[in-house]
Amino acid sequence: MYNLQLLWENVAPRCCAVCGDKIDEGVFCSVCREHFVINKMVEQGEKINIIYLLYKYEREVRKFLHAVKFENKGRYLYPLGEEATVIFGCYWQELLQQYDLAVAIPTSVNRFQERGYEVPEEIFSFLNSSKMQKVLERSRVTAPLFDLNKEQREQELAGCFKVIADVTDKRILLLDDIYTTGATANEAAKTLLTAGAKYVDVLAFSAGKNNWD
Repeated sequence: MYNLQLLWENVAPRCCAVCGDKIDEGVFCSVCREHFVINKMVEQGEKINIIYLLYKYEREVRKFLHAVKFENKGRYLYPLGEEATVIFGCYWQELLQQYDLAVAIPTSVNRFQERGYEVPEEIFSFLNSSKMQKVLERSRVTAPLFDLNKEQREQELAGCFKVIADVTDKRILLLDDIYTTGATANEAAKTLLTAGAKYVDVLAFSAGKNNWD
């Protein structure tokens, strides 16, 4: 996928998705990026200890994620990953040392077959290939969540994940592309903790408006 990305850039040099200025990495220039950055750590302390949130899920961020999730435009995953590294700098290596496994929240089998990739797994692929492991999978298909409130999402997601690897006493960083109500991440974390994980934190590329302040 990354070779295709390089080919795409040779054909069409990258420009900021907001102002159109030429850029070398990511999807935003340094000025426009500031509008979207959250870059905060939230201590939750229930099923999930800490949540790391990078970008606001709005406007261009929403458009890019919609494109990779529903339009099969996988070429955008690499620059989105670069946006994550811009926020982290060199800190991601220090962050990852706190965890035994980095686990992407999986989509359904059908959706994966349509796309050919897991969105959070690709965005955060720079973290560490040895710690990035397939530990969760969907045990059943769930209905779309965007029109459901938090309680309805929790009901729809209940029991939808299963653990397919040993997580006993493992410190897990759960990877997500969009964190809104937290229902999906909480259900995934609950499944991991029930299977014996020591604790679960979440790293989300973007977050809904109710998480910005």
